[in-house]
Amino acid sequence: MSGKTKRSEGKRHPSREEIIQQYSMVEIPDEGAWYQSVYRSPLELSLPQGAANSVSYRRRAASSIYALISRDQFSALHRLKSDEIWHFYTGDAIELLRLYPNGTAELTILGGDILDGQEPQVVISAGTWMGARPMSDSSEAYSFFGCTSTPGFEYEDYEAGYRLTLQTAYPAYAELIAALTRHPFEGAG
Repeated sequence: MSGKTKRSEGKRHPSREEIIQQYSMVEIPDEGAWYQSVYRSPLELSLPQGAANSVSYRRRAASSIYALISRDQFSALHRLKSDEIWHFYTGDAIELLRLYPNGTAELTILGGDILDGQEPQVVISAGTWMGARPMSDSSEAYSFFGCTSTPGFEYEDYEAGYRLTLQTAYPAYAELIAALTRHPFEGAG
């Protein structure tokens, strides 16, 4: 039977509401996307805080989630203390903006059309600002993908991006930064 199920014959793409319901997804606080935790490694790591602080902290070796974004529920610009790998599953291709600590930036299209230059998987290094939305501006557009973090994600490692600060640091991407932020400055919202 080669892995096919009755559902795969004449298949249609599920709606975003069906995916949210299927995986009991909830909104990510402040960021805006929908998610469901899939995996948290039982293995814990002891990580150093940095040269100025000799105290270490503990994190799971890895974690992963399912995530879903739409034009109004986009993944707002944020950065993590972990590396994160995004994996495209279905729906509309994703505009993924990465703002690097060295002042450069990159817009990558995450999607399934690899012959048209889309990437099915993208690595985002720790400390890089990231934000994403479906490429399509349709109100029905959505993108369903997965994120794997290593070390594992913890909310205290999340830092929200603020529009004015990021636009000043990355002026060439000011318009897209405006579209991918929820708050103009710290304390707003």
